[in-house]
Amino acid sequence: MRADARRNRERILEHAASVLSTSGPAASMEEIAQAVGVGVGTLYRHFPDKPALLDAIGARTLQAFGEVTAALVADPTPDGDVVALLHRYVDRAAADATLRFALAAAPRGEASLVHDAMRAHRSDLEELIARDTSRGLLRPGIDVDAFRALCAAVVLTMDAPLPDGSWRTVAAVVEDGLRAPQM
Repeated sequence: MRADARRNRERILEHAASVLSTSGPAASMEEIAQAVGVGVGTLYRHFPDKPALLDAIGARTLQAFGEVTAALVADPTPDGDVVALLHRYVDRAAADATLRFALAAAPRGEASLVHDAMRAHRSDLEELIARDTSRGLLRPGIDVDAFRALCAAVVLTMDAPLPDGSWRTVAAVVEDGLRAPQM
């Protein structure tokens, strides 16, 4: 992809995320194109439909989390990297409704940018889990898929018809469940 096309795509993703955080997932492609300052045809050239746009937004955020995961691999925290990653992920999702919309709308199956972003840092997450388990900080039996499912469960409660802040209780229970039982 040419440098100018890449910059245009990044600008579209930034503005689209802003529109979606304000207007919600019902925002139209026309509304997004207008906010970006491009024609709707330009938007559709980059993203053939809204699910493709949401997939790209979700992947972009997950790529950033992949970088956080890689940083934790290089510089471990004393209290556990997996729980630290859970906190960062949940805090970001709580502050960013667009991330929640994007992940909820991500195509199921393996053919998506979100899944590509998840695969890209899987080995780093496996290393964090193995290290925390061997340090006695993480409950035995937790693997990458279980960790991701627990993160998704917390995020899903953020927009559920529950009392405000209920997701914080769910996050605390998940955190307690991740930690190794104390004897």
